[in-house]
Amino acid sequence: MLTIPGPSYLSTSKRQTLLKQLQGINQSIANVDAIYLHLVKLNGSHRLDIEQRDTLDRLLQYGENAGSRLGKKLEEKHPTSGQLLLFVLPRPGSISPWSSKATDIAGICNLGCVIQRIERGVVFLLTFNDDAKETEVVDISPFAPHLHDRMTQSIHRNILPPSEEIFHTSSMTKRKPLTTIDLLSHNTREGRVSVLRQANVDLGLALSDSDVEYLAKGYAETLQRNPTDAELFMFAQVNSEHCRHKIFNAEWTLDGEIMTGEGKRKDGSGGSLFGMIRNTEKSLNAQGKNNTISAYSDNAAVFEGHDAYRFSPAPSGSSTATSVLSYTPTSNSEPTPILIKVETHNHPTAVSPYPGAATGAGGEIRDESATGRGSRTKAGLVGFITSPLCIPDFTHDWEKDGERDGVGKPVHIASALDIMLEGPLGAADFSNEFGRPGLGGFWRVFLQREEATTNKITYRGYHKPVMLAGGMGTVRPELAVKPPPFPREPGADRERTAYKRKPVSPGTHLVVLGGPGMLIGLGGGAASSQQGVSKVSSKNEDSKKRQELDFGSVQRDNAEMERRAQGVIEGCVALAKNPILSIHDVGAGGLSNALPELVHDSGLGAYINLNRIAVADSSMLPMEIWCNESQERYVLAIDADADGIALNVFEEICRRERCPYSLVGHATLNETLVVRDEERQEDVIRVDMSVLFGGVERMKRSDNHVPPAASFVTHSSEATPKIDLSEAITRLLQFPAIGSKSFLITIGDRSITGLVTRDQMIGPWQVPVADVAVVRAGYSTPVGTGRLRCFAGEAFSSGERPPLALLDPGASARMALAESLTNLAAAYIGCGVGDSENSGNPLNKIKLSCNWMSAASKSGEGAALYDAVQAIGMDLAVKLGVGVPVGKDSMSMRMGWREYVDDREIEKEVSAPVTLVVTAFAAVQDVRETWTPQIKVAEETETILVFVDLASGKQRMAGSSLAQVFYPKVSLSFYSEEPTPDLTGADTDSFVVFFRVTQVIRAKYPGMVLAYHDRSDGGLFGGVVEMAFAGRCGIEISLDSVVQDDVTKEEEALVRALFNEELGALFQIRKRDLAKFKEVFTSAGFSTETSLHVVGSPTTQAHIIFTLNGKPVYTNTRETLEKLWSETSFRMQQIRDNAQCAQEEFALIDDAGYRGIYYEPSFGPTSPITGRPSPAGASTPIPSPEKLLVHRPKVAVLREQGVNGHVEMAWAFYAAGFEAVDVHMSDILGYLTPSFSTPSSNAVALVSASSHKSLSLSDFVGLVACGGFSYGDVLGAGKGWANSVLMNSRARAEFEGFFRRKDTFTLGICNGCQFLSALVRGGVDLGDGDGDDVSQAHGTTSTEWPEFKSNRSERFEARVSMVEVVDNPVTRRSVFLRDMRNSKLPVAIAHGEGRASFLPSGASSNAVAVRYVDSKGLPTTRYPLNPNASPGGVTGIQSRDGRVLAMMPHPERVTCLESNSWYPPRMKDEGWNDMGPWFRMFLSARGWCQ
Repeated sequence: MLTIPGPSYLSTSKRQTLLKQLQGINQSIANVDAIYLHLVKLNGSHRLDIEQRDTLDRLLQYGENAGSRLGKKLEEKHPTSGQLLLFVLPRPGSISPWSSKATDIAGICNLGCVIQRIERGVVFLLTFNDDAKETEVVDISPFAPHLHDRMTQSIHRNILPPSEEIFHTSSMTKRKPLTTIDLLSHNTREGRVSVLRQANVDLGLALSDSDVEYLAKGYAETLQRNPTDAELFMFAQVNSEHCRHKIFNAEWTLDGEIMTGEGKRKDGSGGSLFGMIRNTEKSLNAQGKNNTISAYSDNAAVFEGHDAYRFSPAPSGSSTATSVLSYTPTSNSEPTPILIKVETHNHPTAVSPYPGAATGAGGEIRDESATGRGSRTKAGLVGFITSPLCIPDFTHDWEKDGERDGVGKPVHIASALDIMLEGPLGAADFSNEFGRPGLGGFWRVFLQREEATTNKITYRGYHKPVMLAGGMGTVRPELAVKPPPFPREPGADRERTAYKRKPVSPGTHLVVLGGPGMLIGLGGGAASSQQGVSKVSSKNEDSKKRQELDFGSVQRDNAEMERRAQGVIEGCVALAKNPILSIHDVGAGGLSNALPELVHDSGLGAYINLNRIAVADSSMLPMEIWCNESQERYVLAIDADADGIALNVFEEICRRERCPYSLVGHATLNETLVVRDEERQEDVIRVDMSVLFGGVERMKRSDNHVPPAASFVTHSSEATPKIDLSEAITRLLQFPAIGSKSFLITIGDRSITGLVTRDQMIGPWQVPVADVAVVRAGYSTPVGTGRLRCFAGEAFSSGERPPLALLDPGASARMALAESLTNLAAAYIGCGVGDSENSGNPLNKIKLSCNWMSAASKSGEGAALYDAVQAIGMDLAVKLGVGVPVGKDSMSMRMGWREYVDDREIEKEVSAPVTLVVTAFAAVQDVRETWTPQIKVAEETETILVFVDLASGKQRMAGSSLAQVFYPKVSLSFYSEEPTPDLTGADTDSFVVFFRVTQVIRAKYPGMVLAYHDRSDGGLFGGVVEMAFAGRCGIEISLDSVVQDDVTKEEEALVRALFNEELGALFQIRKRDLAKFKEVFTSAGFSTETSLHVVGSPTTQAHIIFTLNGKPVYTNTRETLEKLWSETSFRMQQIRDNAQCAQEEFALIDDAGYRGIYYEPSFGPTSPITGRPSPAGASTPIPSPEKLLVHRPKVAVLREQGVNGHVEMAWAFYAAGFEAVDVHMSDILGYLTPSFSTPSSNAVALVSASSHKSLSLSDFVGLVACGGFSYGDVLGAGKGWANSVLMNSRARAEFEGFFRRKDTFTLGICNGCQFLSALVRGGVDLGDGDGDDVSQAHGTTSTEWPEFKSNRSERFEARVSMVEVVDNPVTRRSVFLRDMRNSKLPVAIAHGEGRASFLPSGASSNAVAVRYVDSKGLPTTRYPLNPNASPGGVTGIQSRDGRVLAMMPHPERVTCLESNSWYPPRMKDEGWNDMGPWFRMFLSARGWCQ
């Protein structure tokens, strides 16, 4: 094993932050330093020769310079006195995602024959104040969590472990034997049950008593054999609450009465929770108004969307699957069904926040991709609910009750602060790397004491957090539904049935697609289903075992592998004949759940060869191979056609995408699952499908209604709370549910795909207050034809009100549903059936995902859950006319532990309220008609704010944010006997009318509504100030019409009017339109006299003023209030990111000179497109854009594994008149196949494919290297990609030959920019020398272009930034930018390593093409105007002849006007229509070719 020191692990700011944390635990720690350490495992007895070692050293040069002092320390056999070395390494038996990708790169760079694996760890050097301190006795356990993640890493003192331990190779040559559980030696039922119960505990199976009885009888009496541990583990996962949803399918008895729910079943048993949910779709079916295509039967639900043109690469004619693939739109539009799914990953996120949330996001993406016969995701959302954070130096009074009483937490569970620092990063990083925009979400905190006794304290809150990941995607209509079961009747048509769906049949190939299995994520389905309170205690051995099971149940993430698998799926579904017959993702239970489900859906069995399953550790037990939940895997049924074409096509696509796959077995007519170890000639599994999926009796649940805890209710004897208005506003604006979520949003890519038209950030100042997320249904092409114009789309929004459930579970559920719809009303989904005024109900077009969470085993919570489900399924959803075709339940939201205080045991328990998160989805008629909360103050006429009250004047305060921020001063019910907000009775009818009006008004009076925002958390006050923040303006509000007359105390009247969180909405309209606005409501039957109020108007002054009876009752500046609103986000950003960057961004709130984003193009929408400049610099105009379509020059849209921005790039070039061709690096390098032939090897070997011929770039005029995360940015962003060219002589010659041709151009965006820069720095000749200008005499040198390093913020940055196209001699002849010189425009940026680092000589002034600018148009390094601190604002670099352009921003994502997060309305009047200014660079490139 080679050990090679790497770059610094800690930046200066992170080192200071970490040192402060460590000193808070151990004051004797004087200093901390850390570097990466590379560990290289060689193949057998191989040694690196000089050239190979030089190659390896070059690959490992990335990041900031290594700390030489620490590097030398590693050469010493023992640390210096007073110092402690700590080695943090991946857990034995696992392979880190970094290792997988680094080993891939080494293999591509010709090291695969000698290097088996490259792993990476971190070395910490702790220095103590007392040099003589005996560091061997220092207890590191208190501060170890700050140094490593126990779930994925291990920590070692002073000495690096041996290679065998690090690479887990000590027993590689011999796998552990199969284990059986001995039942037959016991003659009694009790004895057999006792053995199974012990196995249940030892293996963490979470089997119920009835499960244990069922298995004991089945094996001992029916099968008459002992079960294997693999069989038991599989049964536990397949039949866990997580997978089988037993509670939602249970029969319920409440208060002694059997509940019928939606009606009794045919067998006379009671109704179920799931039955009540299904009732929503049943009701729509009965009315003939249901647009659902698939519900309750697949990984995601599918419903009808609008028609659009599908744009994807596909072979032409009879070409093979991987021949030249040109991006072209379909000749006709086709239906684009919408698929929707929302998941939770609560338990893993509690145990280990980053990987828990990352794999939650990844698992939900796979659910979407595995819908039907293969599909893809389009946009996602993430939400969190936690206990309070208690941010150091920023702890609030309402958090201190828990802190003072020492609520604590189980030792192996992350704190709320850690969850919110790390969990959102995990979810965002996965989506970023995969390539899915994150467009929505929520965050709430809650924790209040329920009851306290001498030996037990119970709280209601979220120590077990909610981590919700959801999204929507699209699927081809003919692939939207999985195949029917195999027809067994004689003469049945087994080739084609309804919808041309060929069934999976006996002999069908069963394939595992994705990465290898590892000893991680074992038993996640069971672990997350634990119902009881785990008595975690440091003195309890069972507790320690439970902790280990919890840690072992969490998976690790590898988004780049999932991206590769997605490439295979998309390659298959693009074909005229999709080889995939059926597909499932691998999630809970691993293969033991996914493969049986795959064949069980078709009414078949399966034969599986265990030895064909790819694993990274051959010492794994058969149970571990079969049941591990290693992520980024799918199981597929591949058509076993007679000529084998389907399998050959599938394998060819896998090789091109470099995605591992294993042909593990086949489907069988006999409905038995057989998993056999053929090497040892023994069965690991042999069970009938009926045993696995049936037989266990239906669960029966019994509970009683319990009144709200006394601690949550204000009694009549208690004094009415006195609330200071200023204090209330300060507390509310800093409350996470209300305050800015900016720190959660800017870490996530929101522009990838180029189809996003509404993200969270709105207006010129990019304030995160959007109500809804919106994307286009497809791309549109404006040049030469209007045929492909597309403004249809999809939208989603969320709603949740869990604190209300502690007082009224039904109201909580109804308010969550209603809030999701008041948010969705900001999108234009159409008027209803026929899309005409007052016809039909637009709510019928909406589909909901309901995610239910409960501590179901807690007394009273089952009844509360039943009430909440009934409120939706049997009441509100039916009355509104919305369906619920998908959802998820998590029934173990309870966490308990024991602590010892003075040798006295105290039991602690935190259980969540019944929690419903509703996500509403709908097809959008016109994405251009989306409303935002941004107040418009530049209107030519006076505007007003109109408040529409959807609660008929009710102002109920129970469960409000105000009640929470004044806890424990007031109870949750706030006032005596106060009810919660709700939506019932006549208000429900008004709500239906309101929603219809929000759609009709767009059709009848387009442009009437200037701004819109719903009333929710923070009440009317919260809605008003957020609109002011978005418009960066003042507002004057009169409360005269909304203050209740029957409230005698003015203080209470103000509190109720300002802070009640009933349903409602604010509209900004022109004053002259008020009569028309009212008329639309009244004509629809809405009472405008009592529920529609003109409450104020915006002002250009910076003050927000609330008045009552003409007198100010509250006044403050917009800046002051926005800083309060942003402070929680700022504090979290300070801790997590670079603190100085956080401070600079916070200071922009009251910077009067800050303009936000603005548009100053140097050209207009009708400015002529110019041709190639002459040597003197003159350009000839192209007569008309139509001329560009006469001939389409070829552009190679280049991608490497991990690149994810290729489709929108291809569209931008296609729209401008090019033929865009999909070119994978495999087409140039040759096919690369990951090999798992040796147990721990993830090496990549270069192999030949008989049907593959390397592609030449000689046929192309253009080359574009796209954005994304090639190799996951491992070994430096873009460097692995570049090294695959630099260290491959044929590939290097191909690229240099292309660059030398004077009739070619090259563009590199983001990751492609990093790739091109690394090529130049590696000595590749761009072919720009020997030009007509003296500046071109020698061409670009390797010293002129920068290396791109980590952003100064130390975080992935997703922003809209202002840039300037620099005017210089090179830009004047630039292929792309010659017509855009001096333009100052906003553009999407999304990168983690964008800081340009030049050698001391720096770039020549002519090499700089694009740079970040401030509000004055001057180059800037200020954060976040310059998101990465590149010197001089440099973000685009060019070759000396202008033919090569590399830039970090993403112009291809914002070529459409609507794809820009904001643009001034005047641009539509100026004739920009659908295309924005950045489309010009692609048109200029086409003109250059003319």
